[in-house]
Amino acid sequence: MSRAQGKALRILSFADRTEEEMRRKLEEGGFPPQVVSDVVEWLKELHYLDDARFAAQFALSRADRKSQSVIRMELRQKGIDGDLIDSACAQVADQEAEAAYRAASGYARSREDLSMEKMMASVMRKGFPYAAARQACQRVVEELAGGDPPESL
Repeated sequence: MSRAQGKALRILSFADRTEEEMRRKLEEGGFPPQVVSDVVEWLKELHYLDDARFAAQFALSRADRKSQSVIRMELRQKGIDGDLIDSACAQVADQEAEAAYRAASGYARSREDLSMEKMMASVMRKGFPYAAARQACQRVVEELAGGDPPESL
C-alpha cells in the first residue's frame, strides 16, 4: 500500500468524505495530482468514496433540524454535484415542515414575550422558506393559545 493510500484510509477512518474533500486533503498532504487522482479512483472502486451515498446520508442526518436550502449549501461546499444534491434533497423534502416547526417551537420556548413576526424571522434566518416558516409559526401559536387560531394572523 502506498503512503497516499494509507493517508486516505486514515482520513476515512474519522468520517465519510466526498471525492472533493478527499482530493483537497491529499493535495494538502503534498501528494502530486496524478497520485491523488489514482488514490481517489482506487477508493471509488472499493466503494469507500461514493458521493451519491454521502449526499443521501448527509441530507437524511440533517433533515430533522435544517432547511433544504442549508443542506444544499453545505453539500455544494463539500463539492457534491448538483444532480446528486437534488436527488438527496428530494428524499427528505417531506421533513422540512417538521424541521421548521421544531425551529419555531424552540424559539417560542426561549421567549416570554412571543411575537409572530420575530418568530417567523428567526425561522426564516435558518433557511426555511416563507410558506414553511409561516405554517410552522402558526402551528406553534395555535398550540400555545390552546388550539384557537391567533388573531394577529
